[in-house]
Amino acid sequence: MSASPRGTPKHRVRRWIAAGLGVVVVCLAIFWGVSKYQLHQFESAARAARQRGDWGRVAVASRLWLEREPTDPLALTYSGEAAQARGAFGQAAEFFERLPSDDPRSAEGMCQLARLYRLPLNEPELAAATLRHVIKLDPSVRQASVDLLRYYAVTLQSDLAHELARQVVLSGEEPLVAYVYLMDLEAVVLASGADDNAHWLEQHPDSERYDVARTVHLARAVSDGIAKQGFVAAEQRQEQLEHQEDLLQQGLAKYPGNRELLIASMKLYSGRGDRDQVARLLAEVPTSAARDSRVWRYKGWLHRADDEFQQAEAAYRTAIEKNPYDWKSRTQLGEVLRLQSDMPAAEKQLQIADVGHELETTLMNMDSAAVLPIPVLESMRFNAEQVGDGPVAEQLERRIAVLNAAQAAEPEAARMTGGGR
Repeated sequence: MSASPRGTPKHRVRRWIAAGLGVVVVCLAIFWGVSKYQLHQFESAARAARQRGDWGRVAVASRLWLEREPTDPLALTYSGEAAQARGAFGQAAEFFERLPSDDPRSAEGMCQLARLYRLPLNEPELAAATLRHVIKLDPSVRQASVDLLRYYAVTLQSDLAHELARQVVLSGEEPLVAYVYLMDLEAVVLASGADDNAHWLEQHPDSERYDVARTVHLARAVSDGIAKQGFVAAEQRQEQLEHQEDLLQQGLAKYPGNRELLIASMKLYSGRGDRDQVARLLAEVPTSAARDSRVWRYKGWLHRADDEFQQAEAAYRTAIEKNPYDWKSRTQLGEVLRLQSDMPAAEKQLQIADVGHELETTLMNMDSAAVLPIPVLESMRFNAEQVGDGPVAEQLERRIAVLNAAQAAEPEAARMTGGGR
């Protein structure tokens, strides 16, 4: 009889290969399972230690985690946080800089990297670039918008602040403070403005941006101090005003034609009624500043000082076209219209201006603009409606509706959980 085909050496080799492959597959499955289990253990340990604030254990667990997954955004973020906690800012930045730039899970760590760049590492432009990337990567990370808006305000980049505020407001992912930057950037008072710019100047001593911003913040601090003092001796007040003037003059001597220094100086001299100084400064304004509503406001002021009411009206209308929320220009436009006996138009502009003025007063009296009560948001919605900014008014109406619904749901939630008993 012939031998069975299954007993030939050829078929035995095939069976051995199949059995070997099966063993390999089983071993790989076991290894993969063990590896996934270990990764889960490392992640759980790091997360639990992070919640306890045990940064030493976070560092150990996330290091073991990274050995197996070197680009995991969460592992890199935890490692960076652990390094920050022990003051190793450079090492923390290295972990955050390894975050995958196209992974939305990197957004939180990138925000922390931006904060490291901004202050400990003294690289604010890198911070701004990082935050811009986060906003594109994941617009729902509102802290990125908050931090970037603040940086633009601190460094007096008003065009970028207005542009970003409008962008995030209309995106539907806006932090509420964005409405403040959009509607009344001039009212945003940053107590640390001068100190922040002085800090960045240490690393970038030739930066016009930080030097000018520091100077303007110092000059504003003098004005704010005078406004809060109430009654003081005339001699003391004169010394303060002279100090403010010296700061701005020294800045302009160093940076002639700088828009922010020119505008701050025009504010000072127009307040004094010094027509010639305002005219001199307006002549020095670069053509690139023509998009700034404040420049047109001072052009209107000069024309009014010269009894050129039609030219003043045109200048104020241009200012409002550039920034519909500029209630100061609206007020002055209303006054010029009165001087031309156009009473209906004057009253209309003055009424709209009063809404903006009252809103600014409310904001200035608040401890923080980070949390805006619904009545303030209602005032903002009315302000947007009055100046003809329909998209922003509609977005505010939606936000208010969501907040009202959330407030209405709180008592019901408390009742369901027994909290109302």
